Amino acid sequence: MDMSLFANRDAELVHDGILLGASSRDHERLEASKRAAVEPLTVRDLERIARPDIDPADYTDRSTEFEQVGMAHLSAPPQDRDGWALAATWFGWLPGRYDTRDTTLVAYGYVLGGEMPGNLEDLRNRVQRVERGLITLDDLKTFAAPGSET
Repeated sequence: MDMSLFANRDAELVHDGILLGASSRDHERLEASKRAAVEPLTVRDLERIARPDIDPADYTDRSTEFEQVGMAHLSAPPQDRDGWALAATWFGWLPGRYDTRDTTLVAYGYVLGGEMPGNLEDLRNRVQRVERGLITLDDLKTFAAPGSET
């Protein structure tokens, strides 16, 4: 992906997640928005494109307890627990724990995209069945791939 389309790596990762979770109609809307953009897209821009029904102003949180990226809250693993946790301010805590910050941002984009291939809860359950616990980027990509069992 061309980084010049995005304001930073966080936006690129969220974009990648949106593409994994979106319907073909939403893919087209995202592509049209990228072509029309005059400045690099931010996470907030991507949130508005993917979820025009959610007004970020309604979900402003000034908490310093978690890292905020757009309307997402990321929680780094505490010393006594593995994996990153993810919350969306309009939804709450999302299922699963993620192996890296990057995977967490892609998962956030996946939710913004609509989770069309399957719910994150199903992916979490699949990963936990093999007793690994943490969702990886490969897990998410495989789960979202056409023909993946949900």
